[in-house]
Amino acid sequence: MSTIDVSCSAPSFVAQKGRKLLVPVPLFLFGASGFPTPPPASACRVRVTLLSSSRPGVLSVQDIPGMWTFVPATANPAPANANCVESTPFDPTTPPSLTAFLSYFDPNNLTAPDTYNASYRLEVFDDATHSKVGGIEFQVTGSATEAHSVNVIFALDHGFTMGARDAARATRLARLKAAFSRGIALLRDDDTFGFISFGNPSCASNPSLALGPGDSGRQTTARTSANGLSVDLSNPLTKCIQTGIDVARGVTTTATLVILTDGVNIDPAVGGLTRPTLPTSALIIIENAALPPASAALMVSADGHYAIATAQTLGEFAIEKLLTQLFIGLAGSVFIQDPEGSLKPGESQRYPIHLTEADHDLELIVFSNDADVLEVALVDDSSHSDRRKHEPKRRCGSNDPRDRDTGVLVERYALPPVKDQVRPRYEVEISRDLRAGSSKEAPVKFNLLVVAKTDLMLDAQLASSGTTVGSELLFSAVLSQFGHAWDFLHAKVMVELTHPDGFLQVFELPHAPHAPGRFQFGLRTFRAGTYTAHFIAEGKSLVGKFPFRRECLRTIAVFPAGENCPPRPCC
Repeated sequence: MSTIDVSCSAPSFVAQKGRKLLVPVPLFLFGASGFPTPPPASACRVRVTLLSSSRPGVLSVQDIPGMWTFVPATANPAPANANCVESTPFDPTTPPSLTAFLSYFDPNNLTAPDTYNASYRLEVFDDATHSKVGGIEFQVTGSATEAHSVNVIFALDHGFTMGARDAARATRLARLKAAFSRGIALLRDDDTFGFISFGNPSCASNPSLALGPGDSGRQTTARTSANGLSVDLSNPLTKCIQTGIDVARGVTTTATLVILTDGVNIDPAVGGLTRPTLPTSALIIIENAALPPASAALMVSADGHYAIATAQTLGEFAIEKLLTQLFIGLAGSVFIQDPEGSLKPGESQRYPIHLTEADHDLELIVFSNDADVLEVALVDDSSHSDRRKHEPKRRCGSNDPRDRDTGVLVERYALPPVKDQVRPRYEVEISRDLRAGSSKEAPVKFNLLVVAKTDLMLDAQLASSGTTVGSELLFSAVLSQFGHAWDFLHAKVMVELTHPDGFLQVFELPHAPHAPGRFQFGLRTFRAGTYTAHFIAEGKSLVGKFPFRRECLRTIAVFPAGENCPPRPCC
């Protein structure tokens, strides 16, 4: 009788509510006996079947093209149930190394952690006789944390250097307040936020808002308080970013701290910086990409990052775009694409978007200098003769004039599940009504951000081998789906790199050898200033083979050779 010995290593898993996770289970096949030796050789297949689960519908088995396929009810032998996958045939005398992928997904009760256990059966069948030649049963256990919500405290800089003006005569503080008002409109009711402000030299008497839910009432309160800030001209030589960090951490030690500042730390004796150890990021507002603040890397923690917003490289809504990117990163979402344009009365523009089996929710975000005259909608373009608009699951832009007044529209959609591996063709439509609005007949500018709650992620990083000119910029990107990096079909990652002098360089990141889903490249710097990298990843998804596009922005500062990077003494 032909036999194969079977064993497996089923690890315990830790997942997150509302996100799909594939749990890898290495399978070991050995000790084959009773099979004819080549030629001709017998062929065998491995089956993995879900037998029972403590929470029905949460755990299953995953089909992966080229590796595992679902077993139809008509197969011989018939599967025990629909949750059954089968490997491709293999020679039992030289069995391959196989890894099965158990699928976890629990969209229920997203704010409560849970534990899980399930039983699976592993079987090996002779492909010719359909007889079972080996098998075992095994248990899988795991737990899930609550779904990601944003938990953030802001530190808003209104020190005297925030009175510096750009080419349009807008002050840094005015741009900060506009971006803050628009940014907090992206928060959801289950998010938590608060803010403090700092000037010269302390923030003891400045407006602040304790941590609380991100609902519309608190957003209005935060806007009112932040808009009441004015440039602090007292003791201008003692401005201290460290004071803002310390006061914010006095409010909370658990939230992510986001500093909105120009990064100018005036007096080293009073305002020196100690690099934070708790999660801290910074959004830095400057006018000239060639003059980044030397304090950029000092005010963020090792697990945080700084982003430098300059209109000359990122456009009119530079601060908003970078703030949105930070928010969606905290919430476990990613950019799909980031177009911008302008509309005259009665005009509209459409942007096709590619969605996959990994995309659950969609968020359309429009920043504009006159949001009151714009509409944004998701259109199903599967049939050109029957275009239909989807209804948002929660409208927080067009039904709320406060959000429009801040210059932002937000629409959120719950995407229907993929059926028969067919995903509708979607377009985003931006339209302007015929009434003149506050801008009369002049074109209304907008920036559309398409964001997805998804399990197909782009993790892109821009680092440097040093802080001065001549150092190498290090570009890296990892594409993953369902918690694992894969070699995606036809995948490529492009980088649009804007140099400090405005020169645009475009190149493709090569695949990293022996590292699925990883791309990396190095480039030596020749000038000081802020480098802005726009990463664009394209390919086909793991299961449905749907085209996808993922984007993100990263910035980094490089300083003149030999400079010790002291804080700049003036604005």
